[in-house]
Amino acid sequence: MVHQFMPNFPHRFNDDGSFDSICAACHSTVARADTEADLALHERSHRCDPLLLEKHNDHPLWPIASSGDRPRPRGAAVRMP
Repeated sequence: MVHQFMPNFPHRFNDDGSFDSICAACHSTVARADTEADLALHERSHRCDPLLLEKHNDHPLWPIASSGDRPRPRGAAVRMP
């Protein structure tokens, strides 16, 4: 079974009063709508493009780290226990 995760979708308020939903994993603009509530359907059906995931793997919109983890500089080695 392939592990799927539900990415976070920060919302950006635009000058024209609309909202954008941005996928935190692949950095795609998932949808633009007049209300934030209208973004939910698009967010639920979004599937990240694997090429974009690979491109942005080292540059998430914000680091998602468990307690004790610190974001690593790009190219830093990962220590395995």
